Amino acid sequence: MFRYARQEHVAASLDGEGCRARAVACNVADEARLREALQGRSDLPPIRGVIHAGMDMAYERKKLGYFQAPLRPKVQGSLNLHNPFQDVDFFIMLSSLGGVVSTAGQANYAAGNAFQDPLPGFGREQGLQAVAIDFGMVETVGHVAANAHDIGQRLERAGLASMTETDMLRIVELAIREPSASAQITTCISTGPGPQWEKSIWYREGRFADLRYRKTVQSQAETPTKGEERLRDQIASGPAGVGAAGVVCKGVIKKIGVMFGLVEEDISPVKKPVAGRSVEWTKLAAMWKK
Repeated sequence: MFRYARQEHVAASLDGEGCRARAVACNVADEARLREALQGRSDLPPIRGVIHAGMDMAYERKKLGYFQAPLRPKVQGSLNLHNPFQDVDFFIMLSSLGGVVSTAGQANYAAGNAFQDPLPGFGREQGLQAVAIDFGMVETVGHVAANAHDIGQRLERAGLASMTETDMLRIVELAIREPSASAQITTCISTGPGPQWEKSIWYREGRFADLRYRKTVQSQAETPTKGEERLRDQIASGPAGVGAAGVVCKGVIKKIGVMFGLVEEDISPVKKPVAGRSVEWTKLAAMWKK
């Protein structure tokens, strides 16, 4: 189904591959039109799978209509397709990485994708083999490739990787063959070294900590730094109470940052004291060394 006009050339190319195809003009966000389109295919075999690739890009527009445009195919369209196709072999929504991370001017598009991402979980509770694939930048096909001078460069600066058309098709094939493997597949997040870990705000979020590049984490964990070696001495020689607590707190924050790949400035200690409790700081330092 295509939103605006019939795409006979697409159907013809599928016929050449041995498929019986029919192109239908239908806006799936319009429930009545979708129902009408489905009723008009009684001469075709039953539908055994759905791939929903609907989208409508609108960037940095101020009018309400432009803001709502990207939402309709992804929200209303996904729901309208979800309801009549409860007994299919696969139900795939081509979502976008924009629902996980996004850039300025994409709040509406991000909201549409963020709606699609958890929808397979709801569908699976009803027995539907649903999958949402968060595609990023594809090098040779799609909206981003056609606007690479603007959108593509912006994504590259944010540290997002690109993928080939072949890789994209392989992921779709995986979702068709093994729809139960994962309800959500996310692509194109660069986990290698690069400036994105410090320059991109979203890369520093805690939810991406497990993806952070850690080339030297093992050596840091096994070989204490000079600051860690002196921790016991700092506590033993420093003032009791708040002064010692500050030393321990700073050391714990540093340790947590190394373990989880977090920036120390993003870790906030609990400042509320525990009334009526005392700590023997030398013992705490000994526990720390263990």
